[in-house]
Amino acid sequence: MNHSQRILIDNIQALEKQYYWLERSYSICRKIPIREEYKPEEMDALETLLFPI
Repeated sequence: MNHSQRILIDNIQALEKQYYWLERSYSICRKIPIREEYKPEEMDALETLLFPI
């Protein structure tokens, strides 16, 4: 395997991990109803989805 192939495989694996967390965050947030005020744990979930590190 050459260097370019290794980089591609590493990037694909990183994307798969990120996709898992994005899907997890989305499934949590989609259950939160739209309202004027949110509970702290709801706000945490929304912030994680909208502003990932």
